[in-house]
Order: sequence, then structure tokens, then C-alpha cells
Amino acid sequence: MTEEELRDVDFYLKVFHEDDGLLTPVTLNAYASCGPTPEFVQAALTAMKDANWIARAHGARFLGIAKFSDEVGSISADLWSQSETCLLALLQDLEQAVRIRAAVALGLVAPTIANAKTALPILCTIADHPLTSEYELRDVATALSQFAPVIPEEIVRIAPTFLMHSDSEVVSNYLFGIAQCGTFAMPLVPQIRSLARSRDADIKTYAKKTLELLGVKKSLFVRLFGW
Repeated sequence: MTEEELRDVDFYLKVFHEDDGLLTPVTLNAYASCGPTPEFVQAALTAMKDANWIARAHGARFLGIAKFSDEVGSISADLWSQSETCLLALLQDLEQAVRIRAAVALGLVAPTIANAKTALPILCTIADHPLTSEYELRDVATALSQFAPVIPEEIVRIAPTFLMHSDSEVVSNYLFGIAQCGTFAMPLVPQIRSLARSRDADIKTYAKKTLELLGVKKSLFVRLFGW
């Protein structure tokens, strides 16, 4: 497979539809080695309007990956503006998986206060739904974390839902957002300190890092016995 083929819009659209919209790891790795291009973003936008909800979900997902990878700014501002509009529309999609993917991508593409306030109630509704899986909740935590810099008070307010979860990835993903809340996160310090003593290695590591990023100084007791 040549680089020219990887950059071709038709190729991407074909891939989005393979196996009813499922994207293979091999193709993902091939794309990752190629890097984000305007053609890929355009293909993702087209996929996000597809009748197949799996294609829409993958379109949103890879749009987020493209934004995260676009360090040199090869994608035009106009194309990202189109992406933002499309993602906002997908927040109202009938499929929960699509709404979650759109929120995650929106947090990467355009993490503004307005977009955060639009996505917040949708994400909270998903988080509170009894049928939401832990895998989906991980992505919800990720999406909220990306909006943390613009709505820190809200991220802190709903933190208990995520910090008390039994799944370590849900907790760790949300801690990433807490770390960006600055002084707003101070009321959560006792709970984060408790997490820093967790038996779960990942939670323990992320909790300690969060405390460090928040600038919480270690007391003598902590220096002797740990967080």
C-alpha cells in the first residue's frame, strides 16, 4: 500500500465501510505512519454523515486523532470549523456510541466554553444511565477531561461519579482532567490523596501525578508514610 493510496479520500471511505464500518488495526497503523492530511479529515467528515452509525462513530474518532496529531497545522482553520459544526450535530445522534465519540473529538477539535456547556449535560446523562458500559464511561471521562480547562468548576462538581468508580481507567482518565482544574480542584485533594494510596497501581500513579500537578505539597507524614 503506497502513501498515495493512504491519502486518497476514496480509500478512506472504503475502509470506513469494511466489516460494517469497523476499522482494522492494520489500517489504523498505516494511517498513523502517514500522519493527518486534509484528505483524511474530509473523508472523516463524509463518514460522519453516513447512514451507518458505526461509520459515523469512526469518522468522529479519527477526526479527533487527526486533530491530536496535527502538530504542524497542516489542516486549514476552515476545515476544522466544518469539523466542529459536524461534531456538534453528532452530539444529538440517536446512537450513544456516536454521541460519546463526537464529544471526545469535540474536546480535541474545539474545547471552547460554549462547546463544553453543550456537551456536558449529554455526557452526564450518558454517565448516569444504568446501561452505560465501563468502556463507554472511560470515553465519557476522557471527553470531560478535555473540557476541564474551560469548565473546571463543573468538572470538580461531578467528580465523585468518576473518582469513586470501580474501573481504574475511568478514575485515571478523569484524574487527567482534575489535574487541569487548578485551585478549583483543592476540595478534592483529600479524596485524591486517598486514591494515591490505592492498591491499583495505575490509580495510585495518576493520583500522585495529579497532586503534583496541582502543586499540593507533601507534609512530613506524607513524606514518611506516603500520600
